[in-house]
Amino acid sequence: LDLHEKWMRVAVEAAKEAGRICATVVVDSSTDTLVAKSADNRNYHPMQHSVMLAVDLVARSQGGGAWPLLSIGQYNKPTESKILDDPDVGPYLCTGYDVYTTREPCIMCAMALIHSRAKRVFYGAPSKNGSLGSSAKIHVVKELNHHYQAFRGLLRSDCEQLLSNNQCT
Repeated sequence: LDLHEKWMRVAVEAAKEAGRICATVVVDSSTDTLVAKSADNRNYHPMQHSVMLAVDLVARSQGGGAWPLLSIGQYNKPTESKILDDPDVGPYLCTGYDVYTTREPCIMCAMALIHSRAKRVFYGAPSKNGSLGSSAKIHVVKELNHHYQAFRGLLRSDCEQLLSNNQCT
């Protein structure tokens, strides 16, 4: 649990530094290293949720990416990784990676995590529009070709304190 709390604290600090309530961190759990970190930027573009930006930063770390690099984001190119070295696992976006986000992902973000092949998703604060338990459970729909584990309530009180920024729903 300490390891998961460590990475959620990184997400909470990223949100605070950016003045937002939503931030997301993507971690290679095989090496305990940060792959991407982003904060919500919907005030610039409606699709720039922190999860969407984090997935884009992971793509950038693998030579892709669609959005311009923003000051509220960071990515690292992994130099060593059991995930990247295994052709059955990666590299394909978030395959084998853990995702920590301060707020329960919406349907768009939850689907992006399915399409990018996340391994596990940890979120702090639930959302009325959340799709990992609050309004839907998209990650366990049997007809989809990928599923991930989702864990709610990690550092919930710290994540809920970010809500006073009121920049994210």
